[in-house]
Amino acid sequence: MVGIILFGTFVGVAIMLLVGVSFNIFTIFGFILASTIGVDYVLFASNLNLALRERYFGIILASLTSIISFGMLGFSNTYAVFSFGVSTALCMFLLAYFTLLYATYNSKIK
Repeated sequence: MVGIILFGTFVGVAIMLLVGVSFNIFTIFGFILASTIGVDYVLFASNLNLALRERYFGIILASLTSIISFGMLGFSNTYAVFSFGVSTALCMFLLAYFTLLYATYNSKIK
């Protein structure tokens, strides 16, 4: 479970480097915040008492509200706010995607 969060965060860092967004303290805080919120996504995916459809719904709904909220910060003209919003939204999107894959894999093992 921790591997999903670390992998999603490292992929997010790699994408940010490829796109050319410079790292500052706000991008680092964004990745830390997204990683801690990603723990919630993994908890949804690991709950075998819920049907797969219910786990998908919980992960997608939780991630969409966060991605939209932090993604709106990406429209700011202030670079610190922009970098915080983009890094957080990108990492949350990746964590939600990888967690959905984990939920699918986890349901097939059951």
